[in-house]
Amino acid sequence: MSKRPASARTDRRRWPLLALLSLTSPLAAQADPFADLQLGVQRDDNATRAFLDSDTYADSSAALTLSGGQFFQLQASRTATVFASLNATRFADLPGLHSNAITLGGSLTQKFGLGAYAPAVAARLSWRHHDSHSQTRDRELLSLELDYS
Repeated sequence: MSKRPASARTDRRRWPLLALLSLTSPLAAQADPFADLQLGVQRDDNATRAFLDSDTYADSSAALTLSGGQFFQLQASRTATVFASLNATRFADLPGLHSNAITLGGSLTQKFGLGAYAPAVAARLSWRHHDSHSQTRDRELLSLELDYS
């Protein structure tokens, strides 16, 4: 029969205490939900992404995007955001190019100073699955963006 080390038993007892402190701490983040609905129409002169002029087709498409998430004010100068979006794009004459996409991500922003013109650094990580109903155009994108303003 083996006994757990005393440090493992102590760590197990700390988790509920840490969870309680994080929920009752004055530094606990306040979350504000947000949602957005976008509708767009575009004309693409090379919707098929062809290289030869004989393979080039133009078409119009409509896109509908629903997005939402939570905005967290972590501290006076630090914010975090988690978000998700769903997108559907439909073409007028080329139904084989219809597509759907889902995006999940988050961002962290640190502002240095007060006011609208204070410098800020932001990092954003997102994952997007793009389903185009054909294996040649399906893709997954993982992007990391760093921004200084």
